[in-house]
Amino acid sequence: MAGTGVKNVSRGWVGYAPYAASALLILLATLAGLPLRPFLAPANLVMLYLVAVVLAATRYGRWPSIVASLLSLIAFDAVFVPPYYTLGIADAEYLLTFAGLLAVSLVISTLAVRARAHEQTAQRRAEQTTALFELSRKLALAANQEEIGQAAVDHIYAILQRPAALYLPDGKSQAITLQASSAHFAATPAVLTLAQSYFQQEAATDSLHDDTTDYLLLNTVSQRIGILVITQGKSGSSLNSEQHHFLTSIASQVALALEKAALAERARQVRLLEETEKLHTTLLNAISHDLRTPLAAITGALSSLLDDAELLSESARRELTQTAWEEALRLNHLVGNLLDMTRLESGSIKVVRQPCDVQDLVGATLAQMPNRLRGRLVKRRVPDELPPIDIDFALIVQALMNLVDNALKYAPAEEIVEIEAYQSGQVVILAVKDRGPGIPPEELEQIFTKFFRLQTGGVGGTGLGLSIARGIVEAHNGRVWAENRPGGGAIFSMALPVWQP
Repeated sequence: MAGTGVKNVSRGWVGYAPYAASALLILLATLAGLPLRPFLAPANLVMLYLVAVVLAATRYGRWPSIVASLLSLIAFDAVFVPPYYTLGIADAEYLLTFAGLLAVSLVISTLAVRARAHEQTAQRRAEQTTALFELSRKLALAANQEEIGQAAVDHIYAILQRPAALYLPDGKSQAITLQASSAHFAATPAVLTLAQSYFQQEAATDSLHDDTTDYLLLNTVSQRIGILVITQGKSGSSLNSEQHHFLTSIASQVALALEKAALAERARQVRLLEETEKLHTTLLNAISHDLRTPLAAITGALSSLLDDAELLSESARRELTQTAWEEALRLNHLVGNLLDMTRLESGSIKVVRQPCDVQDLVGATLAQMPNRLRGRLVKRRVPDELPPIDIDFALIVQALMNLVDNALKYAPAEEIVEIEAYQSGQVVILAVKDRGPGIPPEELEQIFTKFFRLQTGGVGGTGLGLSIARGIVEAHNGRVWAENRPGGGAIFSMALPVWQP
């Protein structure tokens, strides 16, 4: 209780300080005039009090300046009008001087107070304009609704020292959720409930105020986009009209920024859908072409064997049969790649690991590619001392087949394709090297992207082989990458973990 009393007394002294200062100014004016009293007429000494009244008005406001005017009248009468140090008047003409002093003092104090008020208003408006400009700059730099909301509430807290929050609808319904909040904002259920109710109703005004909180709707021309909530915080006082007008300007800027961000996001989604549709069309055409080509070859070969069997020699029939077989294998490989990619993306591939010998892995891979390797030279460098690797044998065979098949597609027929294996720490690296055209540096990161194909040499394919290889290797906690080979060509490598007994 004692502490509270001291606090109240101290606040009282602070409230009376302007009046005490005004009285001190009158005292100083009186002391300054005393040495001049023998030399100047009393009417001339009035100017000292007018200066004191002007100072009181400009520094302390209207009522302290009025007190200064009254004190100046008393001091002038007591000190400078005979008989001295009394309130009596020897000459009635001083009554006119008193009236003039009081009138001029009051007029000057009133004008000074108005000028000071205008100056303070102009200063506050300049500060608000600067604050709004700074907010607009922050909102322009924000990339999405989250950043816009955080910039707005932080700015409100920094300028007004009031906790603030932004609530936005979730997009699927009119239910609002907390998007951003400043320091010391208490997101209580009561605040959310009232904000939700006010957001959903057909409000006649753009703002609502209860005992401790202000709610400002964020309206645009076409829709209601959110609601700003500002609490009193530690200030414990409501917003005045000027602060409310300032917050209304902020709300308008935030609403426009949120609408702009929403429109930009919609435009991005539309562009993405258009690009996706174009990509789907292109991929569908490419896959359709890749599937029709072997089907047409198989159909043509079988049609010739059925319709013109008597006219064909034994070697011609054998060649047609071989063509149909190779194209059937090609078609099976294409369909297998499509199914493998579907399984990878759905997560239905199960990796069953076991220790495997690297030489067996390379041998089994090449053994499953007799047609693709016909007439081609493949050089293997697989040391005997390599440790076993921890893999799903069938899946890694498929991944290595895709890497070798890719090398065979792009390397000239007379060039050797190399398969090299070596240990690096706790992984074994399998590298497939070719002497093809290589990979443009800007496409090294995209080469394993689904449906991506190099525009080199008219090589066909669905662009799925490398993507499938990456998915399989990454499912083993491994890594696959591509790089250009010194002297020309490319190197496709995959790192697989060593088996730990």
